Amino acid sequence: MTKETKHIDRNRLIELISEDAIESEPHLTECEECRLAVELLRQFCVAGAVPLPDAPGGWVAKAQAIAASEPLSAKISRLVARIVFDSWASASPVGVRGMETTSDRRIRFETEELSLDLRAEQGTDEWSFIAQLRPATVGSTTLTADGTEIKPNEYGLFEWTTRKPTRHITVLLDDEEIKIPELTWKRPTST
Repeated sequence: MTKETKHIDRNRLIELISEDAIESEPHLTECEECRLAVELLRQFCVAGAVPLPDAPGGWVAKAQAIAASEPLSAKISRLVARIVFDSWASASPVGVRGMETTSDRRIRFETEELSLDLRAEQGTDEWSFIAQLRPATVGSTTLTADGTEIKPNEYGLFEWTTRKPTRHITVLLDDEEIKIPELTWKRPTST
């Protein structure tokens, strides 16, 4: 093939990809470059295809509004409190052990600026919990215990009872969310 060989124009190449036989165009038997172009276009049949439809205008507007608004995650800063004290972490000395020490539990969690003291007491049919956030906070504070929202009483204490011990606690303080590590309630064994 010489440089003077004239190639098939683009529109004719697009027409050829939809035709069954390459033989319908005699030039393709002589020009390897045009024949490879037709074969390539057949394998990746995009040319001449119907363009993808646009999403409905209302959907596009909603998506743009969501993208433009500030996400809730940007408004809330999330912290994970660390446990600094757990009365069940180690067994009490022999002379101190008794039912009071295994049915009651004190746990303290801290972040850099706040601490949450939690006291749990097992009764015959339910668990009673009292939690206190320190320093005492001003503003809207909510404690969520296993999905139940609890507001502080007039003394700033969060009080609730449940049939099973609470495992998941989150404190929402104005624009800050404090996640407490999941609680386990396996009692220490006495030795």
